[in-house]
Parts: sequence; structure tokens; C-alpha cells
Amino acid sequence: YSITDAAGEYVGAIRQKGMKSLWRSTYEIVRGDEVVFTVREENPWAKVGNSLFEGIPIIGALSGYVFHPTYLISAAGRGDALRARKEAAFLESVFSVDRLDAPLPPEDERLLLIGMVMTVLLERRRG
Repeated sequence: YSITDAAGEYVGAIRQKGMKSLWRSTYEIVRGDEVVFTVREENPWAKVGNSLFEGIPIIGALSGYVFHPTYLISAAGRGDALRARKEAAFLESVFSVDRLDAPLPPEDERLLLIGMVMTVLLERRRG
């Protein structure tokens, strides 16, 4: 997915690394050809448990209260920058975001924020 600003100028892109998987999702947030951030699931067992629990009739609707996927967004070569965690919710997705790293340059911070929101939108139906 390409990311542009209000003026239509290219800011970056987000792409899924590898094929879609039941085990662990990984995304790369890039600017040009440079990978700036990597988004990965912290605990892939949450997605596996959620998929199995959702298959149970009636009770499966409560999976949003039981399983809470967490995504770590890491800056290339600088460690973890953000953690996005799904909170308990019924029939909707509510995420909390915690900053883990020192301040980033404004262009990286903007790309990080947009990439994190896009990842949450892509993953919200998966757990």
C-alpha cells in the first residue's frame, strides 16, 4: 500500500513480508527502497487461539475478550519504537499504543504513525 500526503506526494509504503499466514504477520514500512520500520506480531499464539476459539458456535463471539494480539513496530537498527495492543472489546477493535523508543525525526514519526494505523486496519479482523 502506497502512502501519500494531502498534496499527493509520496511518503512511503507498507507491504506484507512473505505470504499471509495463520502463524505470524510481518509488515515492512518503507521509504523508497529502504525498510524504515518492521511490524511483527509479538505473540503469534494469540492469533492461533483466536482462530480456534472463533470456530466455536455462539461462544466464539466472545473471542475479543479472551485473545489480545500485540504488534511491535521496530525501527531499522534502532530497536522497538511502538507497541500496539488490542484491548478487550465486544464486536469492535480497540487498540492501545505505547511508545518504546526515544523521539524520532519528524519524517520517520509521520511514517511510523501512518504505518501503525494501516497495520491495525489490515489486522483488525484477524484477531
